[in-house]
Amino acid sequence: MTNPELAPYIGPGSPALSPAEKAYIGVSDPWWQSEGGYKAIQSTRPQTLGYSLNDSPAGLAAWIAEKWRSWSDCHGNLEARIPRDFLLTLVTLYWVTGTIASSMRDYFDNRWHGITLGPEDFVRSPTAIANFTSQCAFEGDAPREWAQRLYNIQRWTTNGERWAFRPHRRTSGSRPRHCSVFRKLDLGDKGQVSREIARAVKSADEMVKEMTVQRFDVPYSEAAVEDLRQRLVRTRWPDQIPGSHWDYGVFLEVPYPATRHWPSLARFRPVDVQNLLNKEEKTHDKKLSHGSYKLMKITLSAIFTEARNLGLYEGVNPTTGVRIPKGKKHGRKRLAYSLEEILKHLQLFKSDPIVIVNEDGPYTPEVGAGIVRAVIGVTAFAGLRRGEVRGLWWDDDGGDVLSICRSMWRSTLKNTKTEENVDEPGLVPIIKPLRLLFDAIKPVHASGFIFPNTIGGALDLDNLADRVIRPTLKAHNLMWKGWQAYRRGLATNLKELGVPDTTIQCILRHENVNTTQRFYLKTASAVAVDAMKKLEEKISGTAVVQ
Repeated sequence: MTNPELAPYIGPGSPALSPAEKAYIGVSDPWWQSEGGYKAIQSTRPQTLGYSLNDSPAGLAAWIAEKWRSWSDCHGNLEARIPRDFLLTLVTLYWVTGTIASSMRDYFDNRWHGITLGPEDFVRSPTAIANFTSQCAFEGDAPREWAQRLYNIQRWTTNGERWAFRPHRRTSGSRPRHCSVFRKLDLGDKGQVSREIARAVKSADEMVKEMTVQRFDVPYSEAAVEDLRQRLVRTRWPDQIPGSHWDYGVFLEVPYPATRHWPSLARFRPVDVQNLLNKEEKTHDKKLSHGSYKLMKITLSAIFTEARNLGLYEGVNPTTGVRIPKGKKHGRKRLAYSLEEILKHLQLFKSDPIVIVNEDGPYTPEVGAGIVRAVIGVTAFAGLRRGEVRGLWWDDDGGDVLSICRSMWRSTLKNTKTEENVDEPGLVPIIKPLRLLFDAIKPVHASGFIFPNTIGGALDLDNLADRVIRPTLKAHNLMWKGWQAYRRGLATNLKELGVPDTTIQCILRHENVNTTQRFYLKTASAVAVDAMKKLEEKISGTAVVQ
């Protein structure tokens, strides 16, 4: 869990406060006295406050902006940390749905209908806490002993990034650290329980990774948006004491320009798009590629096109004619594995068990060496994209040719990048070394995914790379270049064998391959078969694919 919000019992009969706990209370209490006004009114008279916030967009914007300033690490400059359009979008969601009053009732319910902790209350479940320092920016950092009064803490990790809205962003590498908590549990005779817990966490983690973000629509009426515009024009602004800035609350220079900017979002002009891209260029300069800036423009164009189709925007797409910043020549290094590197990778996973050594000690992953070799083989010797590898079924294995019918994105099956499907599959010859790798893992009654995970879904290749392949390569001073490096490596290796570029395009099924090859030929072309035969002859004599 992240920062614990419940304060432990510190009344009569509880252990004496440590110096760190006293220091924390000394910082926390004054902070709540100066910053806790919102909580006092929302927990006593939320409905009264709701009338004003639900009726005034300027008041709503000021109420929300003030908390984001107080609870973030913007150091007083809100827009330096929180984009204005993000805040306006957030405020708009509350406005068009009329939900600001209901959102505050939780404070009332917690105050008057919540629980009161006593001296016997204690969470006995093993607990790992990721403690984001100063969750509400400056209210102080609860020490570990404070949390230990209420939780059975097995791991305490401090993250130095400040602010309350930070924990919703998932950080890379958090799962292995949390799982290490269960590896270190001392349960005595309950070691089997520990293993079951670890397996449960692993299964839950895989299920979470398979989840997809589902689109949802926020119900609102065009009349509500038009009413918002009219109210903004008619806003009655209070006077501001000269030089007071934020001392009395929200500074007038924040909501006033923001609300003036608010209704202009629906009247975006080409110059606004150009200024937006110019601002990004000024901020990032050559750190971003020309392709990244181009993607920004394409994304904006798609947004306005969809808005126009939905009747939310009228007029010409404002991205038309906008100049794209030059940026750096290439966005990312296009790394490729040589044939020698690929064969070394296969050699590293020659046999079971696979043993990985990390900071928590050695462990053996559930995936077998044969699966790892076959995944590497199908990317390096057939040139499949990562999603296509995950989407492979045993029905796609035709013996001497592999049908590319689908791609797997998270837990969603879809057509491939080049729109291949079951009716019009892409076809890739299976060379003998790849055939041997497939046969080594093929069940007697093969069905379903060729590369399944432990719960029957498609294997997560990113997880496989992070937990198995990358640490294995690192232990042997080899570099992990990503899955795409195997696909690029195939193209490079074929090129070195004298295969024409157009034939390589055919094998990799790129969109700009000859129209006849792409749309009319339903079998692997003869030139593609000949090319893959050359690769087969080059590899067949090596020991690692016997």
